Amino acid sequence: MYGTHIYELVKLSMMKKILLVAAIAIAVFFLGRGAYYMISNLTYTPQQGDVIFHVSESSQSAAIKLGTWSRYSHCGLIIKKNGKLYVLEAENGVELTPIRQWLKRGKMCHHYRVMRLKDEQTLNLPYKLGGRYDRAFRFNNGKYYCSELVWELYGKNNINLCSPKELQDYHFLYLPMVQKHIKSRGFTMEQKVVAPIDLVKSHKLKTVSYGYGKPLWL
Repeated sequence: MYGTHIYELVKLSMMKKILLVAAIAIAVFFLGRGAYYMISNLTYTPQQGDVIFHVSESSQSAAIKLGTWSRYSHCGLIIKKNGKLYVLEAENGVELTPIRQWLKRGKMCHHYRVMRLKDEQTLNLPYKLGGRYDRAFRFNNGKYYCSELVWELYGKNNINLCSPKELQDYHFLYLPMVQKHIKSRGFTMEQKVVAPIDLVKSHKLKTVSYGYGKPLWL
């Protein structure tokens, strides 16, 4: 009886230590991320051509996230014009959207990520507004989807952010929600695309700002 009591006390003490260590680890993790959010927001200065990502409110957003296993479903380029900041995007067509408005559209507490070339350089971005949105996700048809626009404009600066992939190379296309969009758009498994996640994973880009809500740099 006495031995059992001692065993229970030792077991309880060990559990408390495990919980304490776990609590400390979680606190360090979140404090570290919080510090990173704060530092990245305080030190970031927007530059022409920075790539910005968020989770869009579009009907295809969830399918893109699931199908490509990505946190983000939409992206664009930060553009400075007449002293104001915009996002060049292919949403309803190729358009310039005030950056505050663009960020407010983001889901997941207006989460965003900004990335920039590791080898920083001045970019020439010869964009044309008014182009149509490319629902077929095909290259060289005079239309654009979000990540294609970013990829092509960087390409005009002789910077290949990533190699286009065949749809079948994304491993979660079998999910019903994803299949619905594939069939309705007439996609083929062999057609090549550039998804937002491919840009996020580009070895030529680095994260320069990351956070939620209204950034401190606005």
